[in-house]
Amino acid sequence: MKGLITSQYNGQELSFSEQGWFNATQAASRFNKKPNDWLRLPDTQRYVDALIKREDQKSDTRLSRITDFVKTQKGNSKLFT
Repeated sequence: MKGLITSQYNGQELSFSEQGWFNATQAASRFNKKPNDWLRLPDTQRYVDALIKREDQKSDTRLSRITDFVKTQKGNSKLFT
């Protein structure tokens, strides 16, 4: 990610893009977890479903889906820090 903004969140330093995306692998690793662990949680599913529903209501195209809110990129996570 280019143009990273570093910020403190809950006492942890995280890198965000200018668009608000952040490296979930970096965030999860502090808790010995992977992003997929969070994505599988029922509360997370409800949260993403609510985001999709909200975006569907705002859009005529009804194309919103989880990939509009979760982006993946294969590669070395050190490139993001």
